Amino acid sequence: MSDNKANLATESEVRSQPQEWQWITFKLEGTRYCHPIADIEEIFHFTEPTPVPGAPHGIMGILNIRGSIATIYSGRLLFDLANSEPQKDWRIITLSFDDNFIGITVDSVEEIIHFDPEEVERTTDVTDQKSLVKGTIYANERLYSVLDFYRLVENH
Repeated sequence: MSDNKANLATESEVRSQPQEWQWITFKLEGTRYCHPIADIEEIFHFTEPTPVPGAPHGIMGILNIRGSIATIYSGRLLFDLANSEPQKDWRIITLSFDDNFIGITVDSVEEIIHFDPEEVERTTDVTDQKSLVKGTIYANERLYSVLDFYRLVENH
């Protein structure tokens, strides 16, 4: 099979999978994470948010995104990683739910992967109600921490 036909088969498989099986992958300080793509509004290059005095730990500030105000969280601070100067690969992943519009900074966005959410391995060490980590998944020969960014709003 030619490379072109192999790529078409892969694209066809992607279109036939349920949307809840599609996950965006990204990195924070070398660790791989994923979040359901259906929840994501937009991914864009890092833009410095406007700081908010007295904001809780992890909040970098706010951004006006197409007329809506988003609270921007530092992915690095949420996971107690060393803060650093923004890099060219940094991205902001935005999500909208209920009356909340949030963005999370990540070091880089990698790819879309596919797996059944029922395959996520949940462990008691990482799945308490305050943790953003729901569990782990081994997909495409890599280990990912599966995240639930909705817990950001529930916990703040």
